[in-house]
Amino acid sequence: MLELDTIGKRVKYCREISKLSRTKMSSRYNISNSTLSAYETDIKNPSDKRLKELLEIFKKENVIVSYQWLKLGKGDLPREFKCFEVNSKNNFDYIDSIELMKQEEMQIKNKYPNAIFFICNTFDMEPTIFFGDWIFGLPINITDIKKFENYPFIFKINDVTYIKYLSNINTDGSLNIVGLNHKNSKNDFYLQNIIPSEVAPIFWTRRNPDNFM
Repeated sequence: MLELDTIGKRVKYCREISKLSRTKMSSRYNISNSTLSAYETDIKNPSDKRLKELLEIFKKENVIVSYQWLKLGKGDLPREFKCFEVNSKNNFDYIDSIELMKQEEMQIKNKYPNAIFFICNTFDMEPTIFFGDWIFGLPINITDIKKFENYPFIFKINDVTYIKYLSNINTDGSLNIVGLNHKNSKNDFYLQNIIPSEVAPIFWTRRNPDNFM
């Protein structure tokens, strides 16, 4: 059984499934080898800013991991996001599905600069949204949330991003939000009395090719 009970062990786990040596990660992303070593051996904890930088690094290396998992160990284990093979004239080629989605992401951002992009890092929204799916939402005022109550949402709460449905609006204006698949959920399936800093109905999704297999 994996022992991932510290930030350092979780950082090391993500680096290893990214197939990066410490030296390669250091040179590629301008983080000193000694700093990485200090993180991975729990001599030093990365700051919140550095944790977010690490999330972006792992994303570039096609590994899906959430802030709450990396910092607190809560949520689902990271996974590698793979390209997939197709047979073309008896030759196997790799389709870079990630690159295609990045191009689409840029087009949407050009048209909607405030769009929120996120890669799903939980299993509790299946079968609507799967772990590894790319999603995009447009922020709205929380007072308009009822207009979109049948949509799944991106909620940002204290720098942590959740994908949930709206359960109900409380009398004080706070929200109760809920996942879809309790069987696959962790301890944040149902969150009560939250006041998110951002709310965005999800209007666009792209499936991780792994989920077609």
